[in-house]
Amino acid sequence: MKGSAGFISILMVVLGGVSAFSADAPFQVTYLSAEYVYLDGGAENGLQTGDTLMVVGRQDDSILVEVVFTAGHSASARKVSGKSNPVTGDRLAIFSRARDKEKPAIATGIVSGAGDVTDEIKQAESRLGSSSPASPTIKGSFSLGFYHWSDRSPANLDFSQTSSRLNLRVHRLWNDHITFAIRSRGRYENRARAFSTIGRASWENRLWEFSLTYDNKNEGIFMAAGRVLPRRMAATGYLDGAVIEYGLSQSFRVGFLGGSQPDWLYGDPGVSLNRVGGYFSLISSGEGLLSYEQTIAGIGEAHAEKINRSFVSLSGKFSYGSRWGVNHTMEIDINTGWRKTRADDKISLSRAYLYGYYRLGRSLRAGLSYDNLKRYWTYEYITLADSLFDNRTRQGVRLRIDWTASGLWFLSGSLGRRDNSGETDPTISYSANLRRSKFPLAAATMALSFYAFDGPHESGLNYSFRCQMSTAKFGLIHIGYGRYQYAVDEINENRSSWYLETGLDADFGAAYYLGLSGQYNSGADIDGWRFQTELGFRF
Repeated sequence: MKGSAGFISILMVVLGGVSAFSADAPFQVTYLSAEYVYLDGGAENGLQTGDTLMVVGRQDDSILVEVVFTAGHSASARKVSGKSNPVTGDRLAIFSRARDKEKPAIATGIVSGAGDVTDEIKQAESRLGSSSPASPTIKGSFSLGFYHWSDRSPANLDFSQTSSRLNLRVHRLWNDHITFAIRSRGRYENRARAFSTIGRASWENRLWEFSLTYDNKNEGIFMAAGRVLPRRMAATGYLDGAVIEYGLSQSFRVGFLGGSQPDWLYGDPGVSLNRVGGYFSLISSGEGLLSYEQTIAGIGEAHAEKINRSFVSLSGKFSYGSRWGVNHTMEIDINTGWRKTRADDKISLSRAYLYGYYRLGRSLRAGLSYDNLKRYWTYEYITLADSLFDNRTRQGVRLRIDWTASGLWFLSGSLGRRDNSGETDPTISYSANLRRSKFPLAAATMALSFYAFDGPHESGLNYSFRCQMSTAKFGLIHIGYGRYQYAVDEINENRSSWYLETGLDADFGAAYYLGLSGQYNSGADIDGWRFQTELGFRF
């Protein structure tokens, strides 16, 4: 559910690849690519890079995925074991935490009966019992991709993109506590037509991570240098600098960070933003049903010699077994100097997010979320007229219900409201999702989705159908159909478009993978077809 000045779209009835909640498996697969598994939980839901999760409900298979990247409320993971692949809508439980890799025991929260993990535990115990230093291990992946859009409209906006991705992680470098990591992407784009700010051909290379990490859990010391994403403060973004953390006790940790944010965050090479800060974290021991992690941080930002922003961040989560849980994020701006003059307040709340869920029964969960976002003054807006800040806040609330039956039927629905400054009426949205596993065949999954919104200026709806089948010979085959339509009040016009897609995701041996997809689009807003492929290998 997202809003912008003049238009806020709120999700509505999505009947499709979203499965209902399983109390012991709080994370869900939302999307699959040829290489990655995308989850609906992230750093603010307790996940961190290196965590291992298990797909539940597969009595004859133990599928494990390892988290390789986390954002605030989403994450991407890579399959590390299992006979079959995860599918959209699968639920996952925590198998082991990155910070507990030295412990052979399974982390709290794994669902019983999710799979036989005796071999994994014995192997972990064997490694821990070895007195000789462990040799470095290299893990990662490399892929080449190609994307082409063939525009059949008179505008002739044909577009091609060739890309490469590298994800490299060297563990136990020099000793058991040092890790070297690289995550990068390069792409070359070619357009049929040039634009005022973009030529027909262009290169873009992006280095997401280039870091050296020292993580000694026995001593409670964590250090990272290079281009990093601070693990306790992922919401603050990437940092070219260093992070240092020390555990004062098993539950209490203090950390400091400093550096500059990468230019590509702003799309302007002339922008440089320096950042320093510190934080305190209180983390539960993992014993008992109550689990929590709370972090309070103070951050200062400056551009050249100008103060850009100073704020306090509060984030964390609480959970009680599988019964209930609460995640929250809050940013409080401290306005001094010119910022106090422009903002009129010394302290202002610029961001608040709260999500809570409660399990009503074994197969039924209810969730309620609230978010509030306020535009804050930065050095870029020093000369901006105050009137342009009038439409600067938005807030919304959403209720969601998830239900599952017999491990085969999954149903979810939501109802939301979003308000924007300057708008007299809110945007209302509602959604529903329906998914059926092992239908019409044991290896097939069928999903339907439908959503709609009604805002002060626009209204619309979208529905789609998707079927995917896992085959031993060809991998995961999927087909889909969807249609969306919307109406704009100012021009009194209804517009509609539809698409038809098919694709294949396959593994070759233990190392190679291939993704293929094609889509045909037609309607009032779009006319053409697209093709995408990715070939890679894991090492």
